[in-house]
Amino acid sequence: MVFPKALFGTSQRRDRRIDQRVQSTALEISLDGETYRTVDWSLGGALLADYFGPHGTGDQVEGNLQITRDMTSFPFKAVVIRRDPAMGQLALNFTDLSASGFSALESMIMGRYGL
Repeated sequence: MVFPKALFGTSQRRDRRIDQRVQSTALEISLDGETYRTVDWSLGGALLADYFGPHGTGDQVEGNLQITRDMTSFPFKAVVIRRDPAMGQLALNFTDLSASGFSALESMIMGRYGL
């Protein structure tokens, strides 16, 4: 499933989000052989914690999102929309996520999968 490019802004970024953000440790992201916990995530992307890797704003990345409950994994492609080295955070906007990956995230948000 290919997603449209997100609207980027500064002070109004939160107001422009289309998808509900979930603050939960039920999702981890693997990039470049490392696994990162998420600060929050949505159907459209994720904010990674403790990220001190090489990627920066505008980079195209590929990885896997993993549901920690059962370690189910789904491949994705994303673009880095923000990096905060001081906080160790990396914000991703999914650009390609399988239908099964999207459904799993949607089920988690709706409470059918369990967080």
